[in-house]
Amino acid sequence: SVTKTIARLHDEGASLRTCNAYLRSIKSFTRWLLAEKRIPDDPLTGIKQFNEDSDRRLERRPFLAEEIDELLRSTQEYSTGNHGLTGTDRAMLYRVALGTGFRTRELRSLTPESFDLDGTTPQITVEAAYSKRRRRDVQTIRADLADELRPWLATKPQNKLIFERMAKATARMLRTDLIKARNKWIAAAVDQEERLQREESDFLRHVDSSGKVLDFHAIRHTYISGIVAGNASVRAGTADPPTRPSDVCRLLPQIATTSRRCLHRNADHVCSESVAHTSSGSAWWAGSTSCRGRPERSVPVRRDASRPQHW
Repeated sequence: SVTKTIARLHDEGASLRTCNAYLRSIKSFTRWLLAEKRIPDDPLTGIKQFNEDSDRRLERRPFLAEEIDELLRSTQEYSTGNHGLTGTDRAMLYRVALGTGFRTRELRSLTPESFDLDGTTPQITVEAAYSKRRRRDVQTIRADLADELRPWLATKPQNKLIFERMAKATARMLRTDLIKARNKWIAAAVDQEERLQREESDFLRHVDSSGKVLDFHAIRHTYISGIVAGNASVRAGTADPPTRPSDVCRLLPQIATTSRRCLHRNADHVCSESVAHTSSGSAWWAGSTSCRGRPERSVPVRRDASRPQHW
């Protein structure tokens, strides 16, 4: 039976989330059979999904604002290629992901023609064939991100995938850049005491002391957290929300509904303290910051007076 098969999968090591995915697929099939009158009734109607929270295998965390700052600064300094992309291209990949919430498959599908940056509302389009929702998605982006993208896109050939050479192992790619960024950040400590504090902190760690992970999908978590921090809330089914929330209810169950007009207005005003420019002018999201103040830091950071202050 279906329940025995699902139970066996779980016993063999599959997570409850994976089991639910299989269960949804087979239930979708039996609903289709019923709709097409191939069966007299649906035998799986009463089977409920499992509580995934009781078997969470991987818990991600959003990036801190300063972690994004250090990651972008470090990554774009590498002129040589790594994991299929140059440092500049990887940094731009992270910026686009942070500014759109796009998934890996959606990012791979982008060409220069996907970007409409010259209108009053800059947008990036993912075609239906690559969207998880199987719909053509038009994503509004911030004006400062659009300004960053224009000169970079001008160097890319038309009708060609701009991230075509992106590594399949995106988690490994990001982890490599996190390690480099963290090492640079530690080396920049002004004295031995601060260096020891930085070495002991969770700042830019792939896995922090509580077991929470920074991987490529954590960038999407950061984006959604930034929206919520800026008081722009979404739910599945809202037209043109800041993110296409097929899984927002799973990520952030407390999200409420905001009108389309408010969402577009918030695209340039999603928590002014959550979005800033690095010293190199790069646009980035800082989902861990609330509109009421600064994020909690893993370690005190001494600032160079010559560096722009983001807060």
